[in-house]
Amino acid sequence: YQTHPTPEDYNPWFPEHGKHKLLKNVQKQCAACPVREQCFESGWDDEYGVWGGSSEKQRRDWKKDGVAFDEAKVLLSEHLENLQV
Repeated sequence: YQTHPTPEDYNPWFPEHGKHKLLKNVQKQCAACPVREQCFESGWDDEYGVWGGSSEKQRRDWKKDGVAFDEAKVLLSEHLENLQV
């Protein structure tokens, strides 16, 4: 008897609370994606998931700190560039 986890159990784009250890790997994939900026824009107001390389916490913190979307885009790009080094 073998069971298979549902996608929610292992989906790196929607990590469960406390499972952000793989976030850097996901963000590295996002950094090379040709539609990363569009994805980030789509997910800017989403509470959950990784969007354009941004984590739930990053988006929440930026908004809490009053960071505008355009500024957050720059901060995210810099963060993703640093991951590539």
